Amino acid sequence: MKVRCQSLIFTLLVFLSVTSSADTLHVGVGQEYSTLSSAARNAQPGETILVHCEVYNGGEFI
Repeated sequence: MKVRCQSLIFTLLVFLSVTSSADTLHVGVGQEYSTLSSAARNAQPGETILVHCEVYNGGEFI
């Protein structure tokens, strides 16, 4: 019974990690996106935009 329960838990964890694998879009110098607005335009529902520590010029609208 214990092995069966562990097998079920493992299967659920694998399923959840595959079905909820949202991407993270990185913004900053040397990152995937150089501006917040470009990341926002390309973001899909459920994705996260991570803005790395830098100095950013203002004037961007999302």
